[in-house]
Formats: sequence, C-alpha cells, structure tokens
Amino acid sequence: MVYGGALGGGALLINLLSRTKYPNEPEHMPLAETVFLSGGAALVCAAVSVLIAYWMTSEDYLGRARGIFVWLLAGFAFGILSPVATGISIPTSGVLLDLYRGVTPAGETPMLLLDSAMRWPRFAFTQGVFGLFTGMLAGILFSAGGWIIDNLNHLPNRNAAIAVISAVTLALSVLFYAIAAFGPPDALARLG
Repeated sequence: MVYGGALGGGALLINLLSRTKYPNEPEHMPLAETVFLSGGAALVCAAVSVLIAYWMTSEDYLGRARGIFVWLLAGFAFGILSPVATGISIPTSGVLLDLYRGVTPAGETPMLLLDSAMRWPRFAFTQGVFGLFTGMLAGILFSAGGWIIDNLNHLPNRNAAIAVISAVTLALSVLFYAIAAFGPPDALARLG
C-alpha cells in the first residue's frame, strides 16, 4: 500500500515534468503543489495497490511466493490503473490546494468539491492517456518491488520477515518518491 502510493505520487510528478512545453525548462513544482497533487495521487494509488493485493491473495499459493509472471501481471494492472486513478485525484487536489492557498473561501469548498467530482471522468481519461507511459514505468517498479517483498514474506522467521519487509518497503518508497520529487528535472522529464 505504501509502496504503491509512493510510486503513484512520484509517477504523477514525473509526468507533470514531462508536459513542459518547449522552450521552457522543466522544473519541480513548489512545495504546496507537490504535496497536494502527489499526495492525492498517492492516496488513490495506494487504494489501487490494495485492490491488486486483494486480487493476488484471493488465489491459493500454498504458502509460497508468487512467480515473477504473476508480479508482471500485477505491475501491468498497476501501470494501467494508476494513471486513471491519479486523474480522478487531480481535480479534488486542486480544490484543496486552492483552499490551502486562500484562493477560495472555506464556505465554497463543499460545492467546489462536488464540482470536482463531476470532472473525475474527464480527468481520469486524460491522465489515463497522458500518464500511461509513466504509469507503466511505475508498474515495472511495482512488479520488481512486489516480487522482492513477496519473497521476503516467506522467510522462515516470521518476526524477522515482518521487520525486513517493513524496512525494504519504506526504503523503496522513500527512494523512488525522493528521486521523483528532487531528482534532476531534465532527466525526469525524459522519463515521462
């Protein structure tokens, strides 16, 4: 869940960098925009990863780790669904960002949130199309990280497995999100 959220939030940041029009140079967004937009994307992508995990645990694997092919399918599903889910979060994140900045009064926020919900289908489609390549890159990372975590989950010592899984999940999540948020914008823009 944490790992999927971090990948989704980071993928949105990279995708937005890639949309910089020539002759402008790609640059990272200010902190507030980064937090609200990638935070919304992280929340919905965490939900997508929970759905994928539920799908994966519905099959009986007799106590063994899933193979790489199953994780590649999970990564493909994440790569397709995460940009669509991220598109749903963008209008709502924008309303909350405007509230934080003081652009809109608090009294208008409920109506603006309802209006943002009406825009979810359009943004889901648009971001689903424009974010597909970045989403597939995140899906590859989702597959690799999920496969590693799944194999660690089957260590003989259960307490050690939980500690190692938590550390690896947190390290991968922080690493990939930090690269997306603070990495060189020109190189990141080429990934999107």
